[in-house]
Amino acid sequence: MPLKLWIPALCALTVSFTGATDRSIADDDPHAGHGHTKPLHLTHPLVTESPLPENEARIAFSYAALPEDEGDEFTLTASVEFAPWDWFSIEVSLPLTHLDPTGAPSQTHLGNAAIGLKFATFALEDLGLLLAAGVEVGLPTGDEERGIGNDHVIELEPWLGVGLKRGRFEWIARIGAGFPLNTNGDPEADAELHWSTSILFHVIDDTIAVLVELDGLHVFGGEEDGYDGIAVTPGVRFAPFDNPDFTFGIGVRLPVGNDRDADVQVIFTVYIHY
Repeated sequence: MPLKLWIPALCALTVSFTGATDRSIADDDPHAGHGHTKPLHLTHPLVTESPLPENEARIAFSYAALPEDEGDEFTLTASVEFAPWDWFSIEVSLPLTHLDPTGAPSQTHLGNAAIGLKFATFALEDLGLLLAAGVEVGLPTGDEERGIGNDHVIELEPWLGVGLKRGRFEWIARIGAGFPLNTNGDPEADAELHWSTSILFHVIDDTIAVLVELDGLHVFGGEEDGYDGIAVTPGVRFAPFDNPDFTFGIGVRLPVGNDRDADVQVIFTVYIHY
């Protein structure tokens, strides 16, 4: 299926599926309250960024098997999100990557740090719907010589997001376009379209939730003009200590067709609400 047909098809399927559960937002909501003055709460997925501004810290560890037996990649990412108001948050994310290439010395360095601003509206919360928009700035804290991020290009990515809650079901989607601000004559892409979507179901209230995500990338311009990459990530979130403010998530990101970054990626995340 062409990339442009994936998003509307998945959205239509998801909305019709979740709409089958005719319940109010508060019914069976395992996160009602949960430190928020607004009743609508959305669970943060593994890959897709949640449209909900919240006070949350995340520590994510991922292992990726690089394509064509090029080696292994390990990344530890620390993210902190602070929401002074229900409708706004600021997030800082900092990744540390260790590359273990085949037939070459291993390398460790910071990847590209990111600062994000998120704005949301609760005007449609009675319908279980949250709309959001934001912008993310990618900082050149990497090292291109080591093959980890970049050390001179600043990237700007405005995005739009939506979240829908129906009883125990949650659907989240986000689409954004990244633009390099200073390529210095390098053959960088003119723009990269990023999209992702997640379906989550709370199996046992706060304790266990299962989810599946799709994410994709399309490149405009540069050396990889026209490149499409799509991946699917099944996963689970769970609270082993009976505390909804301290949960874990684990999933496996599998490429669908071409993927320039990895053959398979295992993701483990710790979520801490404060």
